[in-house]
Amino acid sequence: MTSDELRTQSGDVEFHRAARGIFLPAKHALFFYKGMGFFFDAAVVKEASRWVEELMSALALDRHVEVYVGPPDAVIHGTQYRQERLGTIESVTNGVRTTQSG
Repeated sequence: MTSDELRTQSGDVEFHRAARGIFLPAKHALFFYKGMGFFFDAAVVKEASRWVEELMSALALDRHVEVYVGPPDAVIHGTQYRQERLGTIESVTNGVRTTQSG
């Protein structure tokens, strides 16, 4: 294996590990996930809970914005993805989780 291949694989691994999010004004919701498959686990839930208040401030969002883990749409190009509602920014920042799977 060459060093370029290792760098690429390392970057690919980091891409799949890093939690990322998106705000969709039309859905009045934030979505957090990992990697190409919109994967989420307890670490993504923890990161989402940690970042929502700062994102609310930075993006001038209200406390009633919905917070989800998983993709913005449960079905993308015919593939079904897991999605879970954590609650609103207000409930998530207060530590009250209202989980709903989709």
